[in-house]
Amino acid sequence: MPSFSRRRAIDWWKGGLCMVGYVRWEEKRKKLTLRRCPLGDGEVCLLEGGGRLTRRVQRRVRQAAQAMADAGVRYAAAPPEWAALLLPLRLPAPVALRRAMLGQLVDCACRQLGLCRSQASVALRASRPDGAVTEAADLLARRVRYLSPQLGRGQEELRRSLRHRYGLGEGGPAAQLAVCFGGAAEGLPSLLIEESRQEVRYVWAEPWREKMKPWAAEEPLLAALLAEGSLPPGAAVPVWVGLDTGGERTYNAE
Repeated sequence: MPSFSRRRAIDWWKGGLCMVGYVRWEEKRKKLTLRRCPLGDGEVCLLEGGGRLTRRVQRRVRQAAQAMADAGVRYAAAPPEWAALLLPLRLPAPVALRRAMLGQLVDCACRQLGLCRSQASVALRASRPDGAVTEAADLLARRVRYLSPQLGRGQEELRRSLRHRYGLGEGGPAAQLAVCFGGAAEGLPSLLIEESRQEVRYVWAEPWREKMKPWAAEEPLLAALLAEGSLPPGAAVPVWVGLDTGGERTYNAE
């Protein structure tokens, strides 16, 4: 594998700005390569390799990460355990992406459960009503029929605000879906906003689909593109959520 020198990084920079870095690691692939790869209207720095992460391979991965950083790349998509290996690049968690796509994720979960969104009853669970949770409550109150905030201390003030703005009333049917800023609700299909181990699958919407690679709809890459400001609104849509019940996935993709 060629060394990833600062001069090589400068040559990359002259070719145009790469949006983010992306790691594709396959067991059968032995050669470690770093190249520019077209993606939509931009490019990603694609690091490909496979096999065991020996000290020699780790050293070359670090060289590649530094070359990407020297070329202006700030974020990368890779398994979380690669975070230290890819420094100074950052691996964004999917939290911001799931917050940004909360409405579409709820729509997707309702379809999986056979629910009509306009009649669905949803519980919003969190330890406290901070800014992100309040924003989620505001969106859900406009999107589903019944919303039950379960937010611990401070939830009464939020309930009053939602009741004043949207007519959110007390009571209603039992929740059919939980949106959780934390662990899953026991015995209730749960959409986990802050849990990256819950699988979410996406596809590219038109007209971006024709420009994008099949692997480019993976959640870590979408999260990196969002962090970089290179993910157009509505470009990617969720098509399946591995809903959890008390930490157990209850709905299969098949």
